[in-house]
Amino acid sequence: MRARVLMTLPALLLILSGALAGFIPSEGTGALLTGAGVLIFLLSHAWKLRQDREQAGFANEICDTIDALMEGRKPENYEPYEDSRLSKVQEKQDEFLKTMTSQIDKLDFLLQSLIKMSRLETGTFALHMEKGSLYSTLAEAVNGIWARAEQKKIRISLECGRNIVLCHDAKWTAEALGNILENAVKYTPEGGAVRVSVIPWQFYTRIDIADTGIGISGEHYHDVFRRFYRGREAAGEEGLGLGLYLARDIIMRQKGYITVQSEEGEGTTFSVFLPD
Repeated sequence: MRARVLMTLPALLLILSGALAGFIPSEGTGALLTGAGVLIFLLSHAWKLRQDREQAGFANEICDTIDALMEGRKPENYEPYEDSRLSKVQEKQDEFLKTMTSQIDKLDFLLQSLIKMSRLETGTFALHMEKGSLYSTLAEAVNGIWARAEQKKIRISLECGRNIVLCHDAKWTAEALGNILENAVKYTPEGGAVRVSVIPWQFYTRIDIADTGIGISGEHYHDVFRRFYRGREAAGEEGLGLGLYLARDIIMRQKGYITVQSEEGEGTTFSVFLPD
């Protein structure tokens, strides 16, 4: 603003000299024009120097901000609510960090899933079968998907007697049940429900995981347990198609099995059977 005001002064002098040309001697007019020209030159030069300093300062601030972001610290003179070019760059910090965290989480999930699949297929892991509370195992599995369910306002209910004890590998069984629950939450629309219920049988204990999701067509009941299988209806959701594959393998290694019943648009029920 100040530079604009100063630049208008020589322009006014030139206009004034033109208006008074008939009243001022030619020598005075020449001096006035020369002075206005010198003033314009000086002001232009000063304005250029100021612009160069501002650009250099802004570039240095940008570099400092980027260095701070890469080092995980808050930039100096951090003023996210100030309306300036630097503040707009600083406001991107959270966005960049969230994006990076999301991508890292996805890569970690991919890596962990592939490692688990490799361990199962090569037999390089050992099941630790021992009698333990099925309720505790289910609670661990439910805790893993609780936050995602809350985000989608999906109701989770668990019906399991605390006195039910099975001989099973608690860690890997929670992994298998968690994979089924994750699928249930993923493919259930916002505001739906997922119900976990346990029914003791004579030789097996049955665990039903029922959702109000999009459902599965009968012709794909067996396909969903295939490695890397992704149904047409799952194209818009994140995933690798390994969750149910791993779940079935884990349960089968404990001499159990999984069945599925579903109706498109009405929901799906996965039933896990574990020997007593």
